[in-house]
Amino acid sequence: MEKISKTAAKAIDWSGTRLICIAADFNKYDEHAVQQINRNINLIRYKLFADDLLMLELVNAVVENSPQHITVDGPTSGNGKRHTRTQREQLSSASPALLSLYEQLKSYVLSLSDEVQFKELKLYDAFRLIRNFLCVAVYPVTDPHLRLWLKINPQHIQLEEGFSRDVTNIGHWGTGDVD
Repeated sequence: MEKISKTAAKAIDWSGTRLICIAADFNKYDEHAVQQINRNINLIRYKLFADDLLMLELVNAVVENSPQHITVDGPTSGNGKRHTRTQREQLSSASPALLSLYEQLKSYVLSLSDEVQFKELKLYDAFRLIRNFLCVAVYPVTDPHLRLWLKINPQHIQLEEGFSRDVTNIGHWGTGDVD
């Protein structure tokens, strides 16, 4: 509160916060305590090799999966602005074929490693190891499709017209520079 005003502090959206604890080691009680708390908490163990090599190991991560549900009666909210549908609202109105595609993608990405974590966010879903590497949003209306944002440097891959694009300098949801 000393650095920012109370008004500024109240304006911060604290719903997506994450606590990252980095230490040389954790005991079983630390890991158990983190599992009992339904909050976004990561335990990361570090090990220093020589003077210039640092290893970070994700020991334990708890991801809170309780997205906030917003109910809106019409296409606009009370202040006249257009309402953006949440990911849960998009999923609830998706066709069975689109839902199946979404579930297949989710299952495949989670099967890549036991350390892959799934996080439901307000406007999209994210997959991460320590940081997000893939975000997905469902668009069930007009042109039903899934939109993926990948954490890849667009300069290191060949983009295909109509399939992928560089969104580095374009405002977008999700983490990643390739859409």
